[in-house]
Amino acid sequence: LIAQEFLAYGFTVYLFDEACPFPEVTFAIPHVKADMGILLSASHNDYRYNGYKLCSGNGSQFDPEERTDMYNNYIQKVTSDDIKLMSLEEAPKGRVIWLGGEEKLDGVNYYGHDELINIHGAHREHIKQFLLQDTSKEKDLEIAFCAYHGAGRKAVPRLLGDIGFKNINIIHANGLYDLDGLFPSFCNDPGKEQQPDPGDRRAAKIAVNAFIEEYGKEKWDEMDILIGTDPDADRCGVTVKVPKAQQGIYGGDYTLLPADEVWSLLLWYRLQFDKDIKRDDAFIVLSHTTTDALTLLAQKYGVGVIRTWVGFAALSAAVRDAWYDELVSGLTEGRKNPNDPLSDMVVHETYGMGPQRKYNLGAFEQSNGFSLLGYPPKDKGSLGVKGHVRDKDGTFASILVAEIAQWAKEQGAGLLELIDKHIYLDPDIGLFYNHYEPDPIDGEYPGIEGDRMKKAILRRALGYFQIAKAGGLEIGGLPVSDAVIYRTGKYDHVYPPTPDWIFPDEGVRFYFGDKYNHLTVRPSGTGNALRLHIQMRTTDVSESTLVERKKAIREQAVKIADHIR
Repeated sequence: LIAQEFLAYGFTVYLFDEACPFPEVTFAIPHVKADMGILLSASHNDYRYNGYKLCSGNGSQFDPEERTDMYNNYIQKVTSDDIKLMSLEEAPKGRVIWLGGEEKLDGVNYYGHDELINIHGAHREHIKQFLLQDTSKEKDLEIAFCAYHGAGRKAVPRLLGDIGFKNINIIHANGLYDLDGLFPSFCNDPGKEQQPDPGDRRAAKIAVNAFIEEYGKEKWDEMDILIGTDPDADRCGVTVKVPKAQQGIYGGDYTLLPADEVWSLLLWYRLQFDKDIKRDDAFIVLSHTTTDALTLLAQKYGVGVIRTWVGFAALSAAVRDAWYDELVSGLTEGRKNPNDPLSDMVVHETYGMGPQRKYNLGAFEQSNGFSLLGYPPKDKGSLGVKGHVRDKDGTFASILVAEIAQWAKEQGAGLLELIDKHIYLDPDIGLFYNHYEPDPIDGEYPGIEGDRMKKAILRRALGYFQIAKAGGLEIGGLPVSDAVIYRTGKYDHVYPPTPDWIFPDEGVRFYFGDKYNHLTVRPSGTGNALRLHIQMRTTDVSESTLVERKKAIREQAVKIADHIR
């Protein structure tokens, strides 16, 4: 229907011939020089949030100013009388161009339009340029893959196979391979809706149990890694085997790696093996709730750092500002002056940045989002030079992680051992644990009462802020040394400030002794829910005390979360 409407208004439409990952849309837009892109899809949220995504002509999200203009000057004025349709059969030649593979698919009606662009092949060749090992060599990594009812089901195995991974075990049990926006493998009971999020430990357990049901426990024991992508495949989750000495910490012989650890390892790997990186030119960008292990790792190797607020739109905007010398500098906790009522709209803090920093080596989100944006693009409608798409890409991340896992296997190690050795046992970085909990665990606080509940908890957090500033506040048995409110004002039209109330849209943070140990209570921007982000760090760790220290800081993080709940 959407294609028919654009055709009726005289547009040329590039239409995928089957369900595709969102990142392939964000790649295709600049590749074919389209002006915008639309994806109808599910995502990592529960089924109630199925909808659509819009992209600008370079594949990134539209800027807030563009969205405001579109809404105020166009969407608000549209009526049902403005809806026109032109069928695909009626469309003139050259106005419908198909996107797919090398050949047309059996059983698909192409409505008499024969032009087909092999976007899958172009996407594959683009991704291959980021790989640092021999892509022609056959690889022996044993991979389990779960598409979580989504569009990564063909794309990820195809990409893995094209670069030499032959042992790919796709999970079909419980319909996990089938496209199904109701996500039947997950609970859909009212108020208990679960989300097919590859960064959720319960989703990983569903995938592992389905694998064992389909292939057997003996086959599962042979697997090196389980890769999962969410329904629109812009997020990637990685499940790995746990060494026996640490199984007591992780509660079994496998664990879902937090994205914080996956991205830290990915950054370390690229700094080690990508000889084309000019570190004086390079910088990373990450959200303020993403692990500071990335910050310290970048600083150790002389790479600049930009910390932004949550969301890939903020990450992409910060990279753009760095490209075009518009990056705000001199911020502390998002403000130039601590007494400023509002934080900067995009940036939290920067470290080691300067006008020479033009190569984005990575954009990282705690919520399992990643891309690599490269140098400034040759024009505003292109990807960055030596860069990937300008939004997160779970298919891309899956390929890069598989490459690291293959390299690790050749060294006789797993991903968890690499993280311990090269990140946590590095005295310049230290042992981190980043703990995340949504509240409520599933769904959201229901109805109008739910909105009141969210505000009540935020009021309590703001009260804690006042106590912390006066001294004497403890959370989870730890004394709070400082606190800060993060407020950009972006939701003030929904929650207007009053003399006794402000909406901390990016959260309230409580520090425990130094800037690397903290709790952030952050409201969801999309519903009546809260996010608890806890970061714990210690440098008092050695190979002999690693297991003990891991256990201790994890227990401390849970105590803090339990206190706030």
